[in-house]
Amino acid sequence: MTHYALSAASILEAWERGAGQSPLNRALTLLRQTDPAHSLDALACLPVGVRDKRLWSIRKATFGDRVTALATCRPCGDTLEFSFRVSEVCPAEEPAFPSSTSWEHDAWSLTFRLPDTLDLAALGDLPATLPPGRMLAARILESATHDDLPVSVDELPDEVLYELEARLAEIDPLPDLTFALQCPHCHHAWEEAFDIASFLWTEIEAEAHRLLREVGVLARTFGWSEHDILQFSPTRRQAYLELAES
Repeated sequence: MTHYALSAASILEAWERGAGQSPLNRALTLLRQTDPAHSLDALACLPVGVRDKRLWSIRKATFGDRVTALATCRPCGDTLEFSFRVSEVCPAEEPAFPSSTSWEHDAWSLTFRLPDTLDLAALGDLPATLPPGRMLAARILESATHDDLPVSVDELPDEVLYELEARLAEIDPLPDLTFALQCPHCHHAWEEAFDIASFLWTEIEAEAHRLLREVGVLARTFGWSEHDILQFSPTRRQAYLELAES
């Protein structure tokens, strides 16, 4: 059974490992922190929805169910705070996806797998002039036919690619999480995309810096090692901090 709660020491270890990594690799680093039995390569091959479900589980177990986030209104630049619960947006059970899925549209027939982190990384390396939808299709399609004749990805019309993207979102909706927001200042309304990987890393980074400050104060005051300080519960660390600062 996987234990998703990160200890203080685990948070610092993950932060140190991920400090120089790309956002996608940081997500894998966080996953491996709670699942050391699997390699980074194996975790990178998880469908994005499974990856995100595990990141949500880490978030809930480490920081709690309630999430407070910020968004910026583009027309006026105002900052909006919004809140929700992990249990409201994330399924209780990890989704179980088939290794491949078949889908038919008119005379077209496609067999594909769900995207993983490696696919997202490949899309991130694309020049801005190349269409990401076709590149993604090239990576995840196992076969494509039209009127029972094999076709290449380059032969797929745009409308088939759009339908494929819609089908992916239908099968695995968790990576496409959005919130309907409205600015209280200018009343502009929009859909705000929410990426659990980047949000969780921001929280990990903030918590790591807070822990380092606590360790610094307690080490200077009492001469304890980092290892010993991090073994204390948050309540005991706070009590010692109050003594150190009194």
